[in-house]
Amino acid sequence: MLAEMTRFNEAVDQALSESVTRYSDELGRSRNTFLAILGHDLRSPLTVIAMSAYRLATPGKVAGPELEYVARIRQSVLSMNLMIRDLLEYTRTRLGKGIPVRPILFDVGLACERAHDEVQAGHPGCEIDLELVGDLRAEIDPARFAQVLSNLLNNAVQYGAPDRPITLCARGEPVSRAHRVAS
Repeated sequence: MLAEMTRFNEAVDQALSESVTRYSDELGRSRNTFLAILGHDLRSPLTVIAMSAYRLATPGKVAGPELEYVARIRQSVLSMNLMIRDLLEYTRTRLGKGIPVRPILFDVGLACERAHDEVQAGHPGCEIDLELVGDLRAEIDPARFAQVLSNLLNNAVQYGAPDRPITLCARGEPVSRAHRVAS
């Protein structure tokens, strides 16, 4: 009798454990699906804000302090686009799809310039220096690489010393004479 009760309790414990695990997994999938839908749906109103700010930035539309407000709106749109992209990448990995990586031969310097300009625009009061040296061509996924650089620079702005400049430096092999002639 005691053995049967023990087996019964073990079976109940096992069934309860499996049920909690299934519920937790389903709750996680539902949360991630919701976040993916939210990230996707946020893009439409953000596009309207971006296009409206772009139109307002047309010469002659606004002037003085209002033009500065438009510039802030555009910078905030860039930041929100990055957050939405990060949210979508996060949910994609959580839903088991992984982050797509498509490496191509690309100029790392160009990716550095883009990330630098983007973060500098979002933090105009911060001094962010850019140093590019040598041949910076490499097999990278430009979008993923820019995302990494942007995240690193934003972290440097957020957690770095406010009175010290941030330097993004990329160094490649010296540019050969043959490469200079071919370019």
